[in-house]
Amino acid sequence: MRFGFGVSALLLAPRFAEAKSVRPVEPIKVNGSELGTITISNVILKAPNLDDVLIVKEKFLVMFLEEMRGLGYRALGRENLALNLDRSSEAAFILAGTMTAADCADERGLTCGITIKWELLDRASKTVVYQMTSNHEEMEMRELDRAAAGNALLLGSLRSLLARPMFVQALRSSGAPAEAPAAPVFPPGEMRGCPARTLAMPKMSEEVLNATALVKLDDGVGSAVVISPDGLLLTAAHVATTPEVVVRFRDGKEFPATVMRVNEQSDVALLQLKDGSRETPCLTLRMPPPSTGDDVFALGAPGGERLSFSVTRGIVSGQRTFDGNSLIQTDTSISPGNSGGPLVDDKGQVVAIMTFKATGQGIEGLGFGVPSATALSSLGLSFGETTGALKVERKTATASGGLALGGVADKPDPPWFYVGKDAPGKTPGWVGQANGWGWVVIAAGGLTVGTTAIMNIGSTPPEFGTLRTWNTVGWAITGLGAGMVLSSYVFAPNKVPPATARRSTPGRTFAAGVGAPGIGLTSLSIMGTF
Repeated sequence: MRFGFGVSALLLAPRFAEAKSVRPVEPIKVNGSELGTITISNVILKAPNLDDVLIVKEKFLVMFLEEMRGLGYRALGRENLALNLDRSSEAAFILAGTMTAADCADERGLTCGITIKWELLDRASKTVVYQMTSNHEEMEMRELDRAAAGNALLLGSLRSLLARPMFVQALRSSGAPAEAPAAPVFPPGEMRGCPARTLAMPKMSEEVLNATALVKLDDGVGSAVVISPDGLLLTAAHVATTPEVVVRFRDGKEFPATVMRVNEQSDVALLQLKDGSRETPCLTLRMPPPSTGDDVFALGAPGGERLSFSVTRGIVSGQRTFDGNSLIQTDTSISPGNSGGPLVDDKGQVVAIMTFKATGQGIEGLGFGVPSATALSSLGLSFGETTGALKVERKTATASGGLALGGVADKPDPPWFYVGKDAPGKTPGWVGQANGWGWVVIAAGGLTVGTTAIMNIGSTPPEFGTLRTWNTVGWAITGLGAGMVLSSYVFAPNKVPPATARRSTPGRTFAAGVGAPGIGLTSLSIMGTF
């Protein structure tokens, strides 16, 4: 059973059941007074075999927070859903998770596994201070209802995180405001601009879309826009997390692209197609900011690759400044995957690069983009007659997955034991059958050998020949069974997890579900990149 169906199905049915962990872990009990306050923003389901981006519902986040409170953490948020009391905006740290893989195997009564990348953000410094990947499996799930199975997998993954001493240590910081890192200073870079032309929107949306691209990442997708006929694209810094990415255009053609310049403070980045001489449709940038109330259009891949090259329409809601960054606010509908894509005016000119959306209960239409002029200046770029050398090595990220300096990348959990074709130590599917049938065959052969030996006593010469033949057959059958049993031990892994494990589901079980693709319900104050 592939988990592309299973992960969404497991989180839907409102019934009750239990599950057993393959590798039980014991979360660390803490003294909350020694740690910073923490809240949970979202757990996003983005496994490769799920085309959509799904958000775990509110009831799961409540379950997570209650688990942490029970261990001593000062976990803020969802204090009283009935009275709408929520203190998550006061938390010093924000925990978020992204599911990157999930699958099931027909082992130990059906074993399912889930991989979640956990990140801990220090709200004051806007720095990811801790990162860890959990690989959690639950077994004996065949007879379980789907809601309980979803509970067990997600809660088990959280417990794997809470068992890490380095996670606890990361929370020992008070979360006090830290001095923001200095903005990078880039040498002046010149590039050839696109020919000026008017592309009346929305009538000419098809032509405008041809100048946009899908940025393919290991754990999701982003968007970008071509701003030079020499194959230069603008996107968001949090999309360009690796030295190289793959971009796909609307005609289906894919090209490798190099990350040339990145400014995390402004959340913008410059890409260049490796085939830089390729003439690429591109859009001009509008330097003067648009006026409040102007029509604008967002282009990108809302919700995932399946919805790439989409267009949504809205207006400019205002001009804002957050932490010294000038931003354009829009009510245009945007979702995960729009990040890094362009916001264009009614003439098809790029007015901003989409960067994040504010989310929360009762909040809609609060998207933000970096103005075109800000994007260029923050990268040290200007337009000229030719495109010069633009590559500047990224210095604000480490080799441990793009964490800001000072962050901790903890070692991941061991790979799934049963789930996955390439999991180290996984028992081949036929091993259990070979072992069981091997003993049956040994018993049958031994019974034949013993019976013929007893009957041989006092037998006549003709009977002796027949009995000897059956005796020989009995020994052959016994040898076959012994071979089956021995092979099952040879091909089995050296270390098999115990068949019994401590209970890993909570005493109470919640009805479960997933939200529609897009941004789910979070705290009123939480703003996050997408």
